[in-house]
Amino acid sequence: EYLQRMCWVIVSTGGALDKFIGDCIMALWNAPRTLPGHQLAACHAALKMQVELLRLCSTLENEPGVPKIRFRSGINTARVMVGNFGCDYRISYTVMGDGVNLASRLEAANKAFRTVALVSENTYLGACSPNAACVGSGKAVEFRKLGKLAVPGKAEVVTVYEPLLILPTSGEAVAGPPFLGDSMLSFRLAIPEASISMATGPVPGSAVRQCHPELNSTPPCTLLHWELVPTESVLAMRRAYEQGLSLFLEGRLEAARTFFTEACRLVPSDGPSRVLLEHCSSVPGTETPRMRDGVLRVLSK
Repeated sequence: EYLQRMCWVIVSTGGALDKFIGDCIMALWNAPRTLPGHQLAACHAALKMQVELLRLCSTLENEPGVPKIRFRSGINTARVMVGNFGCDYRISYTVMGDGVNLASRLEAANKAFRTVALVSENTYLGACSPNAACVGSGKAVEFRKLGKLAVPGKAEVVTVYEPLLILPTSGEAVAGPPFLGDSMLSFRLAIPEASISMATGPVPGSAVRQCHPELNSTPPCTLLHWELVPTESVLAMRRAYEQGLSLFLEGRLEAARTFFTEACRLVPSDGPSRVLLEHCSSVPGTETPRMRDGVLRVLSK
């Protein structure tokens, strides 16, 4: 049931299912067929999958022995190789390249930021482009810049963003998945870029509170970190976090602490604000664990 619901969201946003790696779903956008605005489409999928998971949890909450579940997503946009790979007796349509590895690392890095979805700067810039037109919906996505991240296996530091919410418009999403037809028979080729998503779940987690009736509540609510929070509070929290992050990077930890505390007041479940608030509380003059020169370092994959 979990995989059925998650895969439907991926396909309905124009994504192509690549493979299942245990409980991980690997998907890509902009292949096998060109998809304008594929970065935005992938971000839509990450957010809509969280909403669909909330609905699933609400139907299972009274089932005995069924744990609450949650999952994390990582999205990267890069130039990659896509097509049929394999040998004489086994061929698989998939995608390969360093950009795929970064998507996987971003998925795992959610644990460090205590978030549910992270995207790379390439994905963020593409999703915010004026030309980004998601399949079935041109709705924009609001992001938050979380900061710089060093991940295992990557020499360079990457800037990461968190997709927060889909801005409401009058447009309606498509009712079903786009037709992929025989395009899955592509030969191996290099494409300009593709957006790759790695979503891992289900993971036993804390209970999801305030279930599906609030999805259509007034004022608008946003699903954030497995909780429903008034959208206005989410946007105010983002402003406080970004002000705190700027001060934090300048080394003004006491001033930054004030803004991170305010962000936590607005959204008590906000993971990134709590992470940096903990770093601000470190003893002055010492190196905070996992943080050096304003870069959060992920020690394990």
